[in-house]
Amino acid sequence: MRYLFDVDLHDPALYDIMINMGVLSEGAAVSLLADLVQRPEFAPSETGRQIGVDRALTSRVEVALATYPETRRHRIRVDAKEGAW
Repeated sequence: MRYLFDVDLHDPALYDIMINMGVLSEGAAVSLLADLVQRPEFAPSETGRQIGVDRALTSRVEVALATYPETRRHRIRVDAKEGAW
């Protein structure tokens, strides 16, 4: 990640939540996360929701192109925006 994006994955500023798994059990961590996702601060915005929809559409189109015999040998980049690609 540092080489490609100049990002240190251990930088806490990159994360909304960090859980020390050396202190908490898996069950406690899951319970903590389950409680947090119910809070309004963690609700996805409409923009965030649309980004997820667009990324899912991009993935489906790229997989279809990669598995179709006529297009699989080409590197085709796909971007979706607001549900259109």
